[in-house]
Amino acid sequence: MSRLPCLALLFLLPFVVAPGLLAQEDGDLGASVRRVVARMDKAEGAELWRLSRDLRAMGPEALPIVSGILPELSSRQKLAVSEALIDLGETRVGSETLLALAGPSEPADIRVQAIDLLGRKAGDEVAERLAPLLTDCFDSGVRIALSKALWLLTSELSAKEELKAVLRSTDPETRI
Repeated sequence: MSRLPCLALLFLLPFVVAPGLLAQEDGDLGASVRRVVARMDKAEGAELWRLSRDLRAMGPEALPIVSGILPELSSRQKLAVSEALIDLGETRVGSETLLALAGPSEPADIRVQAIDLLGRKAGDEVAERLAPLLTDCFDSGVRIALSKALWLLTSELSAKEELKAVLRSTDPETRI
């Protein structure tokens, strides 16, 4: 007979304690998101993408927090955050951010990485916005990334031909 009240208490305990814990976790989630995003600014290479995966692992609950801080982030942070946004289902916001990073006002290394992500993760609807960048670009690394992304997104022969032309180039800067 004494087991029944104990079992009932064990059953009800999560319902009594959980609301307080959830409120605490929400604050912890915001701090965790900000901590991971802050570390992205100094991260290089594989570390940057590991932090992006860490952000993605926080789940869809992190999306409002990320969206709120997105405008104030550096280009490097936006790059990694955009990948997490796309992976979490916020394709429009992630793609728009990457398209802005693919523009001529950004450094070439950021542009190449943004274009690469667009080619691998965005939908084919971004292809029509990437194509004009190819005609206005003189940086060989960016041209290669644009050609590859356009080929991945559309399978258009013009993108493949552009990629072949870059590969056939005798210009030492262009050669891979």
